[in-house]
Amino acid sequence: MQPPQDDRGATALTRLIVALAFVSGATAFAGLVVPVVVGLATDYVPVLPLAVVLVLTLGFAGGVAAAIGAARTWWTFLLGLGLGTVAGSAAACAAQAVLLFSLQGSLTWGVRSFDAEVWRTASTDDLGYNPRGKMIATMMLTGRLNGADRTQVRTLLGAPDCGIEADEDAWHVGLWSGLQLQPDCLHVVYAEADQGVTAISTRRH
Repeated sequence: MQPPQDDRGATALTRLIVALAFVSGATAFAGLVVPVVVGLATDYVPVLPLAVVLVLTLGFAGGVAAAIGAARTWWTFLLGLGLGTVAGSAAACAAQAVLLFSLQGSLTWGVRSFDAEVWRTASTDDLGYNPRGKMIATMMLTGRLNGADRTQVRTLLGAPDCGIEADEDAWHVGLWSGLQLQPDCLHVVYAEADQGVTAISTRRH
């Protein structure tokens, strides 16, 4: 004896809700963790291509997972496929947004421990890979420059190579953000010409 149509519909809806909840949680977690793990494991991190491929893959996987979870009839399969794709894509995009707006977006560049010697000897060319970029997140998280004056900052980071202003120094950190077509620089702002650091930021030039 088959269950009434209403009961089957309610069961399919419950399965769909559970599937969407799982898809959203799993894709958001992967969207946050995968770029950081890749950044830890590799030197070159193609940020934008990685994000696009990740969002598309997780969106599709979310659609399949939700469709299978809700599948009782052909229409519930198609509904699950559509809603799952939307949920997976939205969760992955939201996770990417968290990374892009945290610590000036530097977490998406990868993370490595700060090494003053590596920083100072890194290529000052504004094109291509530069190990300085992966040190930005660590520098901000640890407050490495907090309380330092201009002389101390320059001793630590070397001579500024991306510009000098009356109360600001800048260092090239390579191509990291956006379409990776324009160089990024670390900007350190001082209270006055030779006083303590008041702000640290990254900017695309």
